[in-house]
Amino acid sequence: PDIEHGELKGFGWTKVNLWIYANTWGIYSEDVIIDLLDTPSFCFSLLIDVTGIPVEFPMALNAITKYPTVRFGYLPYGFSNISRNITMVNTSCIPIHIIWHVFLSTEKDDSDETNYKFNLFCDVIDGTIDKKQCKLILTKRGYGVETTEFLKIIPEEMDVEAHSSTIIKLEMNSRYFGNQTKPMDVTCFVLGSIHLKEEYRKKPNYYYRKIGSGESIVRFQVLAHLELPLLSTDLRKDDASIYMYANEVIFEQKYFYWSDVIFRNQNLSICDIHITIDEPFYLPDSHNTTKKDRIRKCTVCPLDVLKVRVMCYVDHQQILNLSKSVYPEVSGKEEHENKDDNDILCKVEDDFSNCIDVENKVIKLCKNLKIYHNNKLTEMLAIHLFIYYPHIEVKPNTCSFGNVVLGTTRKSMVTVFNLTGYPVSFEITKSKTAKEFYFTPHYGKIEGSTGVNKRSINVFVYFTPSDCRSYVESFRIVTNIPQYFIEIPLRATGTVNEKDDIEYKI
Repeated sequence: PDIEHGELKGFGWTKVNLWIYANTWGIYSEDVIIDLLDTPSFCFSLLIDVTGIPVEFPMALNAITKYPTVRFGYLPYGFSNISRNITMVNTSCIPIHIIWHVFLSTEKDDSDETNYKFNLFCDVIDGTIDKKQCKLILTKRGYGVETTEFLKIIPEEMDVEAHSSTIIKLEMNSRYFGNQTKPMDVTCFVLGSIHLKEEYRKKPNYYYRKIGSGESIVRFQVLAHLELPLLSTDLRKDDASIYMYANEVIFEQKYFYWSDVIFRNQNLSICDIHITIDEPFYLPDSHNTTKKDRIRKCTVCPLDVLKVRVMCYVDHQQILNLSKSVYPEVSGKEEHENKDDNDILCKVEDDFSNCIDVENKVIKLCKNLKIYHNNKLTEMLAIHLFIYYPHIEVKPNTCSFGNVVLGTTRKSMVTVFNLTGYPVSFEITKSKTAKEFYFTPHYGKIEGSTGVNKRSINVFVYFTPSDCRSYVESFRIVTNIPQYFIEIPLRATGTVNEKDDIEYKI
């Protein structure tokens, strides 16, 4: 009381304020005694019901939310053991025992005015805490479905000493929802029922404590946004393609080719993926580019980018083995080839026959760069490999000399064009019976072409007849790929009549 003694006038009254300090929650009982001189003492009982709970969350101080709120933020599907730690303080002067229950909200509108459901759960309590080892607790509103598979609180039961704090660990498992693709906002309610040991329910000068009016339940909610973070690419048509020339591999011994692909995580959640690709492509190690890994695990932070280098290894023997797919028509006896059964490129004719451009002498191999989220294929990006083989063209396609007098020489010319962007080597061969024909030059290299104008080289053919007969021969322009050549027919006639030695020009 603010006035402990004073004078009471006749037929008068005085005002006395009684101040209550509640060091824990529950019902307090106090006797107020008024001593009057020469009269018996006047006594009356005072009952105080302290509502609320003796638990405080420092994170909720000065918050405007209805419940203390733990936000996990943006999370991807398929993650497990995503944890958060929160601090809880026991503001009471006696220890408390809390049993936690987790509810997954299934209602779109969780307001108390529209929520007419309720939850009923049972607490099995150790006999050292309460003689009643089983208690049924009924909530005033519904909080959802009780489950610990999505959100788990550690520990599920705890003792908190007076005026002390403790750490509560929350673990979330987004795999609970399976293979979802649509974004989802998830709300969970964590309810903790408070229990007292019998020895603390009634102590000297602490009066009698019971659960108090209303529920003795501590509450807080957990919010999370789940989504499937897909990666996006800002690629032009040729960005995911690798180009090589067969002659570049053969002449310069350049065996490694690559292409860099940039992926963007435009989501607000972490993207944990693993990437796979099939032969002949591989994903090089950052420290050893020759290490051929075809599976890589990556983690892309929110709004970050991931650079993936896709490499390809092709040697000159593989180029030669593949040449028969580009040049299928081979005259003469085929040479024996030692084919490696493990060489995926040697199987191109079986697996990628529709990707062979025989007309333009190009092989196109296509493999998918596969991206998996939680072991589920979610994205694919086609990686193309273009191999340009030597491609030449000869004009005119026939070399005719007409009638040539014995002992004289006539000249003709053919032009060899390079239709690719890399130099092509060639050599001219003829049969043993074509001794009357000579070629200059009989070998050479044609530089790579750029643009519309094709690079070329002129080959001069000289004919000096030795007999009066018709000559039907041919010569070959053979490239550095043994299977690729162009055969040009030779037509001429040897004569002794000088009247026939006329070269007509139109």
